[in-house]
Amino acid sequence: MPHAVHVGACQLGMTVVSELLPGQAAQMLHRDAGVYPLPAGTGPVMVTAVWAIDAFTASNGATRVAPGSHLNSGRAKDVVCLPVEMDPGSVLLIDGRTVHAAGANRTAGPRLGVILEYVASWLRPPDNHTLAVPPETVAQLPTELQELLGYNQRTPYHGFVAGRHPHEWLTARTRRSSMSPTSGHGSQAVSRSLP
Repeated sequence: MPHAVHVGACQLGMTVVSELLPGQAAQMLHRDAGVYPLPAGTGPVMVTAVWAIDAFTASNGATRVAPGSHLNSGRAKDVVCLPVEMDPGSVLLIDGRTVHAAGANRTAGPRLGVILEYVASWLRPPDNHTLAVPPETVAQLPTELQELLGYNQRTPYHGFVAGRHPHEWLTARTRRSSMSPTSGHGSQAVSRSLP
């Protein structure tokens, strides 16, 4: 049965710029969702997007994928993988349970890609975007992007920041910082010395 993943139910996991250099060996086969100690049979909790910045070819290290491997929990090395060749600007979407790996780069040039993982919002993402991106920057983004960065709540019972919904906390923090003496608002009154 297919499962939908949508903004509000997921957040960014790992975000990686992946450059395979000439002569670089193939990556070890793995499942991205394998970083989570979830019981066998757990449904999809992650979608990985692999964006081709350069062309992905079998000779320059195109991502190798084991079709159907997301449906079983067998060993990652007991599968047959096929290279997914892509033109620049193309994207490969795979279930995080899918066995895959970057191939070897047997060419004279590098191969560049960008990898974005989307994980269920109740999981702790490998990259901590709530600390990596300053709240002042996050406050300027649309709500959907704030949620992808981890400012979300899957249920009303977890995901609080100082006892508040992340959006409420972000709004209050932004309001406080805009009124601080260093923001330029009211700075004359704060910096004026008493007679």
